[in-house]
Parts: sequence; structure tokens; C-alpha cells
Amino acid sequence: MHKHEGPIDTSKGYEQSDLPIKDVTIGTIVFFVFVAACIVMAMVVLKFVPGGGIGVPEPSKTARQRQLPTEPNPLLQNNVTATVDMQRLRANEKKALESYGWVDEKKGVARIPIEVAIERAAQEGAK
Repeated sequence: MHKHEGPIDTSKGYEQSDLPIKDVTIGTIVFFVFVAACIVMAMVVLKFVPGGGIGVPEPSKTARQRQLPTEPNPLLQNNVTATVDMQRLRANEKKALESYGWVDEKKGVARIPIEVAIERAAQEGAK
């Protein structure tokens, strides 16, 4: 550390001396040597350790023999059908939120429009 020869002048609100350049240089060199050593160690592990240091198991016999299904393969959903499906879903959800209907008629469970439910909840909360 830097040694001060007299009392530190703090009248300006900050320390007026600079960092010692020798200490900064040594610290920088030590940092870069450490980074280089880490890179060399990683290269040694990846080159000389079997599997690159990562345990990768061999696929099983059944996995090697497994084939893709023959035609007709499962169909994937494209953007057009996904958009149409989402629009239908949203329309059905909106219809359910805005209308009266039975959830389970046998048990006597019904649904009411969400606006009515909010009004009733507000009235009950105000009591």
C-alpha cells in the first residue's frame, strides 16, 4: 500500500493521490495469467479426457433400432390453424364469461356473466 508521509488532506472531499502504477500493473498481469491458465486447463480437459470431460452415455440397443413412424405421420399445427384455433378458443371463453349457463345442471351449479359477478362481489364487500 501507498504510505502517506503526513496527514491526509481531505478538505476537497476526496483523496488527492493516485493509485500506485506498479500495483495496478502487477494486478493486471496476475489477472491475465490466471485467465490464460484457465483456458489452457480447459483445453487440456477437452483434448485428453475421453468425451471432453462430459459423461455421454452410449445410446441403448432399442434406441438405435427405433425407427420413425411410417406414413401417415402426425400432423404438425401450422400458423394458420393455430391462429384460427386461438380465435375460436378466445370467442368461446368470451361467450362463457358474458352469458348465463349451467356448469353442472344435476348439482345445480350455474355460471353468471362476469360483470354481474363483479357487481355482486362489490355489493357484498360493501356490507
